[in-house]
Amino acid sequence: MKARTQFLSVPLSFPVSLFAPWSLCLLWLLAFSGAAHAANDATAGSMQKFCEPFRTESGPSIDKAYCRGYMVGLRAGIDGAQIPDDKGVVQTVVFTDNATDAQMAKEFVLYMDNHPDEKDSLPKTAVMRSLLSSGLVKLTPSNNDASKEKEKGK
Repeated sequence: MKARTQFLSVPLSFPVSLFAPWSLCLLWLLAFSGAAHAANDATAGSMQKFCEPFRTESGPSIDKAYCRGYMVGLRAGIDGAQIPDDKGVVQTVVFTDNATDAQMAKEFVLYMDNHPDEKDSLPKTAVMRSLLSSGLVKLTPSNNDASKEKEKGK
């Protein structure tokens, strides 16, 4: 007698057609969920609405979780990254010790209050500007540029 082969830890005697309704439900949820649409329609103004609960330190909410996740992801993606500044000089992104995700969200909301003209810009652009203006992020000269400057000075 041969042992039955299993697919996804389900014996072959289990009807595979039972998976179809679940997969269709999952696809439907992903296609029509607010999070899927938020990524396509993202503006700094819409991100400000997600981050608004940080202004009042209100309790948990879906918007607050979305904003916190955005801030955590942004920090993880750019901390230590080398980017050109406005003059084209490559700088390293450095977060200060007090730059928590909650503080980043609060500073972003306050920045957007003072800069309503940026409501249609990309969230990453407005968040970065808010972090720079609040001092939670600093741009420091990268080691590559510092060595080039020393060579020019010789």
